[in-house]
Amino acid sequence: MTPSSQENVSMADLVLAYNQASDSGWSLFSRTRRIVKKSLNKWDVTNRGEDSVPPYLGQFGLEQPLFLSVESTVLEMQRLLSAAFSFVNGCPICFIVDPHGVLLAILRGASCIEALQVAWKSRRERIEIARRRFVEYHADYVAQTTSAPLGASTLVPSKLSAVLADTGLQKLVPT
Repeated sequence: MTPSSQENVSMADLVLAYNQASDSGWSLFSRTRRIVKKSLNKWDVTNRGEDSVPPYLGQFGLEQPLFLSVESTVLEMQRLLSAAFSFVNGCPICFIVDPHGVLLAILRGASCIEALQVAWKSRRERIEIARRRFVEYHADYVAQTTSAPLGASTLVPSKLSAVLADTGLQKLVPT
C-alpha cells in the first residue's frame, strides 16, 4: 500500500507502507537505505554525446533504470512524509525531499559530469534527512497520542538520549 492509495490512512498504515516489501520486492525503507549508501559509478552514467543532445536535456545523466528507481523512491518518500506530516501538530513545515524537482532534473540530464555528481550527493543527503524526518514525525505523533509517559521503546534513539540527559538518568543506561 502506498500512502496515497487511500484517503483515510493511519500512522500505523504509513509505518507499514514504509517497512513492507512492495511489488519490487523491496520496502521503501530498504530502497532509501540502498540509495543512501550507493556511490555513483561510471557505469551508472550515460554520456549522450554533445551532438545528439536535445537542447532541454544535458549531455550526462543517470542510466534509465537507475534514474527510474531513484525517481520512484524520491516521489514515494515524499508522499509518505507528506502523509505522516499531516498527523503531527505544531510542526511548521513538511520536509521536501527534492524541492521543485531540481535534483531529479539534473540527474536526468546535466551539461557536465560535476553537476551530476553534486546532484547525486545532494540527493543522497536529502534522502537520509527524509528518513530521519519520517522517524521524527512518527515519534511526535506517538508522543501526541499517548496519554501515559513515553517509554524508552517508543522514542527515537537520539530523542531518548536527550530525555535521559535532561532527567539525569543517562548514567543509569549502559552504553
